[in-house]
Amino acid sequence: MPPTATESDWQDLFAYFYSLQFAEPVGEAGRGKQVLENKRCTDCHSLSNAPNAFSIVSVAWGRAPTAHHRMLEKGAPSPTLSPAEVANLVAYLNSRSPAR
Repeated sequence: MPPTATESDWQDLFAYFYSLQFAEPVGEAGRGKQVLENKRCTDCHSLSNAPNAFSIVSVAWGRAPTAHHRMLEKGAPSPTLSPAEVANLVAYLNSRSPAR
């Protein structure tokens, strides 16, 4: 016998599929590693003490003016990241976290 769906089930399915258009893209760790290399992030950022994306943000919070000044001194270009690049970079950084 084929499965049956109630009107409420169909409404839930419709709501779920409709909501997908608002979901943020899920990053890919392999592409995030490429972003890290291509954007030369490690020219200024060390990953040795940063097990995941949150730790990098928490350490860097409030240091942006100093970092920007150092970039100007070095003649380094201001990095630009697309939303997809950010998602991929976060996925890569989080993939480096030790298993819990």
